[in-house]
Amino acid sequence: MVELLIAMAVGLFLVGGILQMFVASKASYRLGEAEARAQENGRFATQMIASDLRAARGTGCRSMVLDVAQQSLSVVACDLLDPQGGQPGCAGAPAIGPDRPLGYASSQGGGDGWLAGLSGTDTDGTFGAEYAVGEQWLRGDVIVTWGADGEGVYAALPLPSQESDRTRPVGLVDSDRDLTGGRLALITDCEATDIFTITNPRTCPGDDLPSSLQHAVTYAGGGSPAGCDADQAGNQANASGVLSRAYNRMGTDSSPGATVRARVFPFEYSVYYLCCIDNRDGAVQGGGDRTNCTSAPDRYRPGLCRWSTSTSPRAQSLVADVADLRVIYDGDADPVSGTRFLDLAGVTPDAAWVSQQGYWDRVDSARIQVLATAAEEVRTEAASPAPEASDPGDLGYGLSADRRIYQSFDVTVAIRASSPWFVQR
Repeated sequence: MVELLIAMAVGLFLVGGILQMFVASKASYRLGEAEARAQENGRFATQMIASDLRAARGTGCRSMVLDVAQQSLSVVACDLLDPQGGQPGCAGAPAIGPDRPLGYASSQGGGDGWLAGLSGTDTDGTFGAEYAVGEQWLRGDVIVTWGADGEGVYAALPLPSQESDRTRPVGLVDSDRDLTGGRLALITDCEATDIFTITNPRTCPGDDLPSSLQHAVTYAGGGSPAGCDADQAGNQANASGVLSRAYNRMGTDSSPGATVRARVFPFEYSVYYLCCIDNRDGAVQGGGDRTNCTSAPDRYRPGLCRWSTSTSPRAQSLVADVADLRVIYDGDADPVSGTRFLDLAGVTPDAAWVSQQGYWDRVDSARIQVLATAAEEVRTEAASPAPEASDPGDLGYGLSADRRIYQSFDVTVAIRASSPWFVQR
């Protein structure tokens, strides 16, 4: 009996040790998995934003800064002149340029000019469709990027009789999957640039891509098949159906006896912001439902969203578990002395400061800070996501303590099209 009791005691001791090792191993595995997930979320978010911001303000072979300075930029697309599209104010001045904000600080949320008119509701006054950035924004700063996207394709040479026709459709030498009806397009010959909405009938996946791009004042008809994006026949797409010049004509301003081939690019306009995402189906929460990220954090998590002129719906979730986003800008505060924004004493050059100073045309780089996390609580005790955050502009300021893993990511991006050599300063 004594031997049996001793054996049972030893067995229980061994089983307890094995169970303790199993629990510790599982906790270590969960912790490692959460750290890996946070790293994945943070890296993906920063790389995606950095890629778009690095290419911002580019117009193919030129910079938008240079195009505007030389008055060679023509913007007729209603989506940029009037974010609601098809409104009477479509014929206004171009709504993009080097002085348009590349972002908005968290402190500006809901103020005048918030999100350049991309906040609020859809054209019929209801929430949840195309223009819901302001309704979906959760916290943190907002980043805005725009510019030519991709390598572009060459515009076809016109017939001699059409060489001077500025209303003719823009022919393409090759197809581009992003140059379809309803998308924004940019055409440039390195001396002038036009941005317009393609008014061809919208196509479905698998349809032949257009060999020429129409830019009439209204969308062309065509009756898209069921299940595809409905075309918008009769709706105003461009303030004018006439481009600023006849591209690919014989001779150019700088080379009267030569032809400089024009290229056509998809034109991308995107807004990055933090939103509240339902972990079950990826649905973005809007309006009062944004509080779900506070009241039910196990199911609803903060994440990175993007509003884009190239997607349908235009507002979409990209990366879950991105808890905060902050941006600091840099540029020439005084081009003569070489003083930079970051050299100024007592100044934090966030979007609010840059807007107040009117320095957006001087911005040539940005520091992107992202606070990423994982959905699962794995720490034994609750702690602040960013204990060093002491100012409202700091990454992670004001976030509630919990038992999740948090990691911060920091990347500085040079905006290529705003560099001195690109704009010929």
